[in-house]
Amino acid sequence: MKRVICLMLSCFALSAFAQEMGNYKGYTADGGTVTINSDKGQLVIQRYTDYGWKVTTLPEGKTMADVRPSITLTGTAKDGVTVSDDDAELVISYGNSSVVVNKQTSLLSFKDNGVVRLSEKTCLDNGSATKTVTFAAQNENGFYGGGYNGRFGSVDGQTLRMNNTQKYNWDQEHKDPNNICVPFVVSTNGYGVLFEDHYIDATIKPSSMEGISYTTQSPTPISYVYVGSEDGTQAGVMKTYGELTGTHELPPYWALGYISSRYGYHSQEETEGVIASLEQAKMPVSGVALDLFWEGEKQNGMGNLDWYKPKWPNPTQMMTDFKMKGIHTIIITEPYFAEESTNYLPLLNAGLFADPECPNMTWMSDNKVGLIDFMNPAAIDWYWTFYKARTEEGVDGWWLDLGEPEMITEGTIHADGSTHLQAHNEFGQKWIEGLWNKWKQEYPNKRPIFLPRSGTSGMQRYATFPWTGDIARTWSGMKCQVPALINGGMSGLGYLSSDIGGFVAEQDNTDEKIINPELYMRWFQMGIFTPVLRTHAQYLPEPYQPEYNEYRDIISDYLALRYKMLPYIYSLSWLNTTQNTPITAPVNFYTDEEKHIAELDDEYLFGPNMLIAPITEPGAIGRKVVLPSGEWMEMTSLKTYEGNQTINFADIELDMPVFLRRGTFTPYYAQTEYSNIENINRGRLQVVYPLGQGDAWDFTLYDDDHESAQVGDKYELITFSGKYEGNSHIISLKQQCTEAYENRPAVREIDFVVPLYKDQKVTSVTSNDISITDQKYFPEDGVLTFHASVPAMGNAQSAITINFDNSTDISNVYTVSDSADKAKKYLINNCHIVIEANGNKYNVNGTKH
Repeated sequence: MKRVICLMLSCFALSAFAQEMGNYKGYTADGGTVTINSDKGQLVIQRYTDYGWKVTTLPEGKTMADVRPSITLTGTAKDGVTVSDDDAELVISYGNSSVVVNKQTSLLSFKDNGVVRLSEKTCLDNGSATKTVTFAAQNENGFYGGGYNGRFGSVDGQTLRMNNTQKYNWDQEHKDPNNICVPFVVSTNGYGVLFEDHYIDATIKPSSMEGISYTTQSPTPISYVYVGSEDGTQAGVMKTYGELTGTHELPPYWALGYISSRYGYHSQEETEGVIASLEQAKMPVSGVALDLFWEGEKQNGMGNLDWYKPKWPNPTQMMTDFKMKGIHTIIITEPYFAEESTNYLPLLNAGLFADPECPNMTWMSDNKVGLIDFMNPAAIDWYWTFYKARTEEGVDGWWLDLGEPEMITEGTIHADGSTHLQAHNEFGQKWIEGLWNKWKQEYPNKRPIFLPRSGTSGMQRYATFPWTGDIARTWSGMKCQVPALINGGMSGLGYLSSDIGGFVAEQDNTDEKIINPELYMRWFQMGIFTPVLRTHAQYLPEPYQPEYNEYRDIISDYLALRYKMLPYIYSLSWLNTTQNTPITAPVNFYTDEEKHIAELDDEYLFGPNMLIAPITEPGAIGRKVVLPSGEWMEMTSLKTYEGNQTINFADIELDMPVFLRRGTFTPYYAQTEYSNIENINRGRLQVVYPLGQGDAWDFTLYDDDHESAQVGDKYELITFSGKYEGNSHIISLKQQCTEAYENRPAVREIDFVVPLYKDQKVTSVTSNDISITDQKYFPEDGVLTFHASVPAMGNAQSAITINFDNSTDISNVYTVSDSADKAKKYLINNCHIVIEANGNKYNVNGTKH
């Protein structure tokens, strides 16, 4: 009985701490850190950015030295906070952001611009074995983040388990965590919460009805970070998250083109043959990725970290020849070393293995397999000698596979004293961080590209291009990619992509391989509108394969479109680098939408201008598309749809529905055929600008030398904007370029394509600043085209005026054309009227009368 009473008292004590830290007793301030003393310990509040506050609770006997070092935040607490208090509250402020401490309970609320965005329901409990914190419900329309998943657009109401886990052949039936878990969620109400904890199997449950809760078994105190925003938008939250955790530097330009990969290319001859086949098919390619067989004949060559010369006799010459064609080489490395490899014994003798005999790695070797310990800085030092040697030979990118880590013996203790439970979700990140630091020391002016399969919050600042693991080559596998793109983008994973076409091509229990040309074509179409376009599979991943001949033309057309879109995609990269704006985002990212739109899991935005609705069903002749607010123009038909509605889009055939937001500027290259990035005429552009009802959304075209490692002084910005003025529409082009960069075009030759809005009729296009030529007006299609020659200037602003004739006089009737059947076609104020030859029937805008 006495033991039961003690247990009840213990539970009461834990519950009390979980509910509140007790009465406020006073505070101390030191720079950007304010420490609150309360009945049950200390509450430490630190300002990290203008709208980012870190919160840590310290039970009696604990200090900040007991908190596990952060692998996520980039800086330290910043000065400048002010503290004010009255009888009820203590308010800690910086600018327009503040933390309010309730003096009776020590519970916290967070305000941005005077608006309460988030409030604790129970305090951060660091005094218990199970550490928790909960927040009050805010009635959101949706939540995003947590890493990537394959089942949900909005993760509202879902329990997200933080356990980086490889799942072979996964699809929509997979309910467990994936390779990249990020303890960060974003609310549609304009705030986010980042949890400073990576202990295995911690859980986040964001709920619009119950609030956010977090639970972890971490043996050390944890923290959380309130991620606010200046304007109460998701974009504002992502900007603050980038300030807290770092942003992705600009990618190598070639990395935005097509990358060919397979499990695996077994020889130099085979790899050169793949490139030759792509060239013969007139399919542009910018990169090739080599899987583990560059190291050896079989899987047990993993860990040699050098070329297997019987199959790769002259890899340096191969890579040099590729680079002359604008093709760059990526090769794979892993943290595992087969006992047969040349490096197993040196690592064992140097004590650099975390686990010298990993279980269940028999797919690699029947003998021992060791896991190098990336929690040990000496392991990175050792590994870098191989990275540097291969880079000097011509390798331009590194593929970091199996970094979850995939397998480890339970109970392993790492070199830094971490248990495998503490280190598991940090392991891949420490590998990426170590490699990135070495790269920056050795190659400070060269943009890196790293392809890790695993990582966590903040991994984007290490030039990471992650993917969604070993996905099934099925329609279900493809469907998973849209939720992954949405939540990956909202987790800071700016360049998340998938193995285009589906990785796992094995039929169950047979040697037969899955070949599904229609699925491949649809996946390839979607891949064009993802941050990275990389085909990868066990079998037939390349688009030239004869098995896909039925869809060869459509695949080639979409691949050309990818290269045509590079000015738009690179500008999205600049936004991601400077503002941490996700390249792929939920459809409500830029506008306030209702809950059913926030929850969409089969559509996404590719930048602010494009709504992507992939075809994920076999034999589809149409699909439903839910349009967010605004007006949308389908890219192929140019048909306009009002937003806030669901349409039955039936004009698919072999196309995929892509919608341009009306009132936006989308820049493309003007070419129609592409061989590689180096041969593109960068000075010749096409800008598509569908006029909307009101003023335009500004869009900034970014360009530079495509090589400099940082966004510096040598770049160019051209900001396009548009507004109505009386009976005209003004397009403004604002140039910013402080210093000329290599290969900057002296003149931008821009072909404008302007789908007009409803009944607009154009009389002329004029400019006092730049040359306007080749004006064409196509009244039947409602499209205006013209050419503008824009000279490169340091900082200048130019204007183009589209003049309209809004007259309603009947004299505006004129014949457009005579048809073969003698029917007469007229245009009356942009209204199309067709009168049949006998004069008995007519139609107006396609409707018969």
